[in-house]
Amino acid sequence: MSTRVKLGRDQVLTLDGTELEGVRELDIDIPMSTHDVTSWWHGWKSTLPIAADASVKVLIYWKENYDDFAAKFNKHPPDPLTLGISNVGEADFVPVNIVVKQPIAGVLAWEVTLKLWTYGKP
Repeated sequence: MSTRVKLGRDQVLTLDGTELEGVRELDIDIPMSTHDVTSWWHGWKSTLPIAADASVKVLIYWKENYDDFAAKFNKHPPDPLTLGISNVGEADFVPVNIVVKQPIAGVLAWEVTLKLWTYGKP
């Protein structure tokens, strides 16, 4: 399942508390592993989700924001970071991929992919 989230007028996306300037949307992908629990006499299919993961893709437009991200991405193992949407909430993610993009008239941007981080939580 994949969806694009567009931020509202007063919402901002933050990375470790720093606003990601210019970011107005992000893509969320939640792949699931399922198990078929359909009874042999049913005419429809029933599945039970047994595992799910979440990844987020964001286009970062400002070099200062990218530098903060890259510092954590280049560590081994990568440091988790907190991605938040104002008035919605925040979650911890680990950076897993960077792709250089030129989305508008040659403007340089970085598409970063983050995976949900759940290890080491109290």
